[in-house]
Amino acid sequence: SYNVKCFLGLTATATKTTAEDVARHLGIEDTKSATIRGSVVPGNLILSASRDENKDEALINLLKGERFRSCKSILIYCSRRDHTERVATLIRTSMKTSVDLNDTYQPIASKKQQLSKTFDP
Repeated sequence: SYNVKCFLGLTATATKTTAEDVARHLGIEDTKSATIRGSVVPGNLILSASRDENKDEALINLLKGERFRSCKSILIYCSRRDHTERVATLIRTSMKTSVDLNDTYQPIASKKQQLSKTFDP
């Protein structure tokens, strides 16, 4: 016995059979009620994958498109750190946006105009 009252195991890839098998190995007798599965993709999550030849261009077009424009947060999965840094630079330079104090995005040129109006009476 593990001397605990509750186990929490999370996975995005295990089949129901695998999850029940893990529960059984942990000594949980009622594996059917011990494993809880949700929908494959939650309603608040939008998944997108690309097979485009020019992945950078496809990513920027996707982010600028209607589907993602209104999202308050976006998670982009990169398999390696150097990819993460390259994609972050790509987004920063391609999107050319800045964040104002209200967490709304606006083009840098618009932000500069707003600042000049603030400081130039």
